[in-house]
Amino acid sequence: MKILLIGKSFPYKGGIAAFNERLAMELMSEGNDVTIYTYSLFYSFLSKYTSNRFNNNDIPIKGLHIEEKIDNYNPFEAERISIEIKRAKFDLIIYCYSDVASVGCFTLIAKNNKQSTVQLALLHQIKPEKGSCTFQKMFIPSMLSQMDGFVAMSQKVIENVKSIDKKNKPTLFSPHPIYDLFGKGTDKKLAMLQLGLNANYQYVLFFGAIKESKGLDLLIEAFADNRLRGLPVKLLVVGDLKNNQDYYFDIMYEYRLKNNIIFVDEYVPNNVVSLYFSASSIVAQPYKEVNQSGILQVAYHFDKPILITNVADGGNSIPNKKVGYVINPNVTEIADALFDFFDQKRETEMVDNVKIEKKKYAWSNMTNIISELYNDVKKQK
Repeated sequence: MKILLIGKSFPYKGGIAAFNERLAMELMSEGNDVTIYTYSLFYSFLSKYTSNRFNNNDIPIKGLHIEEKIDNYNPFEAERISIEIKRAKFDLIIYCYSDVASVGCFTLIAKNNKQSTVQLALLHQIKPEKGSCTFQKMFIPSMLSQMDGFVAMSQKVIENVKSIDKKNKPTLFSPHPIYDLFGKGTDKKLAMLQLGLNANYQYVLFFGAIKESKGLDLLIEAFADNRLRGLPVKLLVVGDLKNNQDYYFDIMYEYRLKNNIIFVDEYVPNNVVSLYFSASSIVAQPYKEVNQSGILQVAYHFDKPILITNVADGGNSIPNKKVGYVINPNVTEIADALFDFFDQKRETEMVDNVKIEKKKYAWSNMTNIISELYNDVKKQK
C-alpha cells in the first residue's frame, strides 16, 4: 500500500517527530511504501522559541523518505501540495495531528483529496492547549469533517471527537506504543558515571519539555517532605525549561532543595536519552492536565517503574502498585508514593512487572488498528 504521513518529523525535534518516524518505520517493515511530508514552516515568525525547535543534534533515520512540504501559514501552498498529493495517487493519507497550528493546513489538504483516497486522522489530542489561537480553534470541526475516520490515542480524545463529529465516523482507540527508537538501556552505575552523577544516590527522573500542566512544581515540593530528605535520593529534571527557570528555581530555593535537585535545561539528543533513563530508578509524571503521555512509553521501553497521576489516560490503564503508582496530582500523594518506593525497595519487583506489561504496547498493534480502519472505510467509499 502507498501511504503518506503528514506531520512533524526530522528536521524538527521532540516526541511527536520521533513518534511519526517510528510509525513510518513500522509501516515500512510491513511492506508498505511510505512517504512523510513534514513542515517547511510549522511555527509562525511570531512564535516564541522558534529557533529552538529544530533538531541540530541528530541525523535523519536511514531509509525514511522525508520531504519538507507543508507550510502551515500559506493556503496557496496548501492548494499546490494538494494537487501534488492527488497526482501521486496514495492509497492512504494519515494526518498525524498533535497541534492546533496544523488545523487550517490539514483542512485544506484533506478537503482537496476527500474523493480520491482514504484519509485518517491519527490524534494525539484534539482539545487545544491553553493560549492557542482562537481563529485556529475554529477550524477543528472543519478538519474533522474532511476525514474518513480517526485513530485516537486516549479515551479522552475519543470523547472529544464524538462531541464534535456529528456524522459518527468510525473511531478506534490505539494506545501510544512503546518509544523504542532510543536504543538499548545500559547498566545503571555506568550510566551515572557517563552523566557525571553521584552513584551513591538514587534518582527520580522528570523528563521532557517542561510546561505548567506537567506538575514539576508539585514534584519539587514533594522533595521537601522530611521522609524524602532523609533518603539518598535526588530529583533529576531533564528538559527545556522554556524560560521558566526562575519559577522552578524559586520553589527549589524556598524549600532549600538545591542539593536535592539536578536541572539539565536542554534538549537531549536521541542517542543520549537512554543514559538518563538507565541512571534513574523511577520516572515521575505528576501531570495536572494531559491526554496521554509519550514519556510513559519511553519509561516502559527502558523497563522503568512509573509515578503518574490519574488525570492522564496512561494513569488510568497501568496497574497501580505493580508497575508504579497512580496518584492524584498533589504533593502529599507524590511524596507518599516515592517514600514507599525507596523505603520498601520496590524497584526490582516493579521492573519485572514492567517487562510483562509493556508487551501490550507493540507498534504492530497500532498499525493493525490503522489497517482495520482503512479496510472499513474503503468498503464504504
